[in-house]
Amino acid sequence: MRSEDRNARQRQRTFADGATLAELEKHLASLRTLGAPGDAHPRVGVNDDYEITWMTCVVERRALDGSLR
Repeated sequence: MRSEDRNARQRQRTFADGATLAELEKHLASLRTLGAPGDAHPRVGVNDDYEITWMTCVVERRALDGSLR
């Protein structure tokens, strides 16, 4: 995790049976509508079968003055 993202607001979603590509694309689109910064790269968790089971992404970072941006 990057230092600037430690105190950022994040959104996480779990996928009990593994995510399909369509589900991931839909979730990424929803993160962008929440204002995820352009350089915010999602982090994922995988199971033993290499299926994505969760994804989290920064949707808002704190500005230098401590306010959310």
